[in-house]
Amino acid sequence: MFRGRSIFVPSGIWHITWLPKCFPQVRILCTSYDSSVEKSSTRGRMDLHLLGENLIYSLIKVAQVGQRCPVVLVGHCVGGLVLKQVCIQADLMGARFDGPGFNPYKTFLSYMRGVFFYATPHLGSQLRIGKEPNHRGPLLKYFKIYCKQSARINENFSKLRHLLGWMAVGVSEGSETEYGNAILSLNISSRKRSHSTLIVDEGTSRCDLDEFSVLSGEDHFSISRPKTEQSNSYLRLVTFVVDVLRKEERRKFIFYSKLHCPHKQFVDEHGRVEEVIQKLQLSDEIESSRLALVGMSGVGKTTLAKQVLVSVMKLFDYVCFIEDMSEELKFKEFSALVEQNLFHGNGAEVCVQRGFKHSVWNVLQERRVLMVIDGVERIEHANLFLRENWCAKGSRLVITSCIHNEELRSHFHIHEVPFLSAGEAKRLFTSHLTHDVKKVIPEDLIDAVTGKCDGLPLTLVVLGRYLRRSKDVVE
Repeated sequence: MFRGRSIFVPSGIWHITWLPKCFPQVRILCTSYDSSVEKSSTRGRMDLHLLGENLIYSLIKVAQVGQRCPVVLVGHCVGGLVLKQVCIQADLMGARFDGPGFNPYKTFLSYMRGVFFYATPHLGSQLRIGKEPNHRGPLLKYFKIYCKQSARINENFSKLRHLLGWMAVGVSEGSETEYGNAILSLNISSRKRSHSTLIVDEGTSRCDLDEFSVLSGEDHFSISRPKTEQSNSYLRLVTFVVDVLRKEERRKFIFYSKLHCPHKQFVDEHGRVEEVIQKLQLSDEIESSRLALVGMSGVGKTTLAKQVLVSVMKLFDYVCFIEDMSEELKFKEFSALVEQNLFHGNGAEVCVQRGFKHSVWNVLQERRVLMVIDGVERIEHANLFLRENWCAKGSRLVITSCIHNEELRSHFHIHEVPFLSAGEAKRLFTSHLTHDVKKVIPEDLIDAVTGKCDGLPLTLVVLGRYLRRSKDVVE
C-alpha cells in the first residue's frame, strides 16, 4: 500500500496518468459496476443496495482501502449516489461487526476525508421518466424528481458526513447533452421535447455540498472526461484533493502539537509508560477501566500521560486529551471541552455536527474511546467521568491529579508517579545547559544541585533553563 492517501475514482485513463503527477504518493483505484439503463438477463439487474454492499466489500476486504491512510471518493452521475450508499453501508456493517480485532468498516469511515461529485442527480434529473417498461434498469428510478429512495440516501449520508467531518464538493454540467433512440425506447424524454437537455442541472445536483460550481462548455459526459490537464473539470478535482490534504495536515498538526513532550526520553527510561499501559488492561474483555496518575506538581504526570496516549491511541476509535482541565472548566462546559478535543485514533479531528440530534456522549457510546484528562484538581471534577454508559466496551479513562484520598481510590485505580532517579535527574538537568556552562560548573556542583531537587523534573528543568540564560554562573 502506498504511504500516502487513497483516491477511489471512476474508471478512465486520465485518472491514472495525470493525478500521479500532482500527487505522487497517492494510491489511485478505479472501479466499474453494472450501470446499464436497460435490463436484460445479464445486465441492469443490480440495485443500489447490492452495489453498495459489493463495492464496500471490494474496497475494504480486497483492496484494504481506508485501513492505513486517508481516503477520497470521486463519482460521476449515479456513481455519486453509489458512493453515498457505500458510506451508508459501511456504517451499517460496522455497527453489526462482531469479529475479532479492529472493526474495518469503522476504520474505513474514520479515514474518509471527502467525496467529489461529477454531475450527480442527488435530487433527480431534468429527464422526463414515463411509465416504467419491463426492460428498464433499477438505477434509472434515481433520475426521477423527488425520488423517495434518493431522499433517504441523501438524508442518511448528510448525517454521516457531518458527524465524521467529511468534505463534499460537486460540479454540474453547463451545456446540454444529446441522447439517442436507446434512451427514448425506455420511455424517457427531454422536458423540452427535444433530443438534448441538461440531464443534471444546478438545481438537482446541488445538495448539502460545501462547494459547488457549474462548468460551462461541459455536457453530462464530457464533464468527467477532461480533454487536457488544464480542463476546468480536472483542475476542480485537483483543487479539492489539495484542500483535503491541507486540512489533513492541519488536523494532525493541531493534535500532535498538544502531545509534544520535550522530555519524553527521561520519562520512560525504566519502563514507566509500559507499566501504565499494563495497568490499563487493554483487552476487549474488560468492559472499561479508570486509572489515576497521582503525584505532586511537577513530577511528570502530564508527560507520562501524553506518552501513554501516543503509544496506544491507534487501538481506539476515538481519543480525547484535555490539558489543565480545572482551568478550562472555568470557561467552558465539560461536554464542550470533550467535543473540542476529540480526535480519531489516527490523529484526525472528529466533527460533531452542531444541532445534531446526538450529543457528543451519544457519539461516544458507539465507539471505543481513550480519554486522557490532565489537571483534575477537585474531586467533583473527577466525578464528571463516573456517568454510566458514556462509552462503548473496551474504553479507557486516564486522569492526572494531585488528589490522593479514599474517594478517588473508590472509583479509580491509583498509579503513583515516581520521582526521577539520580542518574535521570542529572541527565535531565544537564540537557538544558549549554556546552560553555557545562565547562564552568564542576561535576560535584551538578551532583549537589540535582540532589537538592530530589528528582522533581519541573525543578530540574527550571534551574537548567535559568543557568542556560545566565551570563555568569555563581556557586
